[in-house]
Amino acid sequence: MTVQGLGASLSPAIGGWIAQEIGYSAMFLILGSFALGSTALWLGFASILKPACAGRGDSRVRPVATALAVAE
Repeated sequence: MTVQGLGASLSPAIGGWIAQEIGYSAMFLILGSFALGSTALWLGFASILKPACAGRGDSRVRPVATALAVAE
């Protein structure tokens, strides 16, 4: 989330600077390549992230409904 926030806060400044120095078409190409690169990284590491997102973490942490059902 930190990297996402950093990217969201820097993107307008970087885009404006590139647009002033090089032009709008270069700005869209460069910032679009960042988006495509991020998507490629996300797809490349999806197999590593999938188990973490599936909730296979600490077995002691259970949802409230499950904890209540076990307690009864």
